[in-house]
Amino acid sequence: MKNLLSMPSLERLLNGFTRKIKIHSSNVKIISQPREFKDQLLYLSSKVKKKTYISALYFGNGSSERQVAQNLSDSVVSRNCEVNVVLDYHRGTRDGGIGLKALRDKGNMCLYRPPHWRYVRYVPNQLGEFIGVHHMKYYSFDTNTIISGANLSELYFDKRQDRYYVICSEHVSHFIRYLHELYTASGRPWRPMSQISRINKPTGWNATTLSSAQFHADKYSCNTPIDNDYSRDLGTSSDDTSVFPLFQIGWHHINQIEDALELILQRAKKGEEVTISSGYFNPTPRLVDCIRNSKATITIIIPSLEANGFYNGSFLKRFVPDMYNLAAFKALSRCPNARIMEYNREGWSFHAKGIWYKNFTLVGSSNLSYRSLNRDSELSFGILTENIELADKFHQERNEILKFCRPFERRYHFVSPIGYLFIFSYL
Repeated sequence: MKNLLSMPSLERLLNGFTRKIKIHSSNVKIISQPREFKDQLLYLSSKVKKKTYISALYFGNGSSERQVAQNLSDSVVSRNCEVNVVLDYHRGTRDGGIGLKALRDKGNMCLYRPPHWRYVRYVPNQLGEFIGVHHMKYYSFDTNTIISGANLSELYFDKRQDRYYVICSEHVSHFIRYLHELYTASGRPWRPMSQISRINKPTGWNATTLSSAQFHADKYSCNTPIDNDYSRDLGTSSDDTSVFPLFQIGWHHINQIEDALELILQRAKKGEEVTISSGYFNPTPRLVDCIRNSKATITIIIPSLEANGFYNGSFLKRFVPDMYNLAAFKALSRCPNARIMEYNREGWSFHAKGIWYKNFTLVGSSNLSYRSLNRDSELSFGILTENIELADKFHQERNEILKFCRPFERRYHFVSPIGYLFIFSYL
């Protein structure tokens, strides 16, 4: 790859609002297929020796998910390992957490609920999911960490296009371990659903936990040491790749993912291309302005109606793909420098999210949408490398996705514009 981004200059800009973790490019593995993601989860969970940290929207109850849970349970029994899991309070308990049955009395499991529910005694699960969720995904097994937008569910193990980066780094796993404190500070310990009152679901929030969570959010997202033994940045300065953990937690007023995206779009020059991918594209006015004002050509990858995760959904969910299609059209109409491509692969759904720009990529849970940037808690990793081979792999990943894309088509299977006006900020 020619014309790599200058490491020092971009590092300085990103270091302005987040910390840096230095790693070697050989320790980054890009997975391209959902079945490889499943295989990695099964393999790493069976080999863990010390500690596991998992964060997801929910934990499925298929055979593969139950095997991961059983592997981790065995690690506790046979090797005295520590297992820590945090799920969204509402989505994570929708089916009673059947897939986690093997871990219930062996792992440290928390259910996280945004603090705006702290004064509400009862919230139906699907309403809670609609308003805002814990959406971060990371799977850390000893020194191996998978950063992705995929949940630990069989739905994501076959014919669902996502992104998965496996990073082998003690420093990255160390950071994930500290990040986990943000949620255990205010998350509710797991209990069997039969023991949780449907009338008075405890939220885990009070004045003490709210203050503690804000402290941890500020601590891990800003330019301060994470403890007395470590400097602001982690890793060996001579390594050729930098990882920048980026948070988006609206209720703690942290907007690093949107800040980083704005920085990249402002920096990109005429004749260059920035690619943005989202499974659910509903950009904020700020993001639309950044795209329109960028000198670069912007390619936006979204699912076709048929590849949207809500396609053929029940009741009102069937309208969701149309509303995202409308959101993309509105964004395109205001941005003459942008082209929108639809992922349309027969039998597949599309859930990949992030950005690609030269030797920089952003990968993680954020859909870069209004909801992601305001209502959900998100974690993405910005990865900047000076290694040409890894930079080429970034773009091979992008091009492999574009192989199944076609130009955007404005189509509505239902009359959705009116509904879009009412729930724009929840998409």
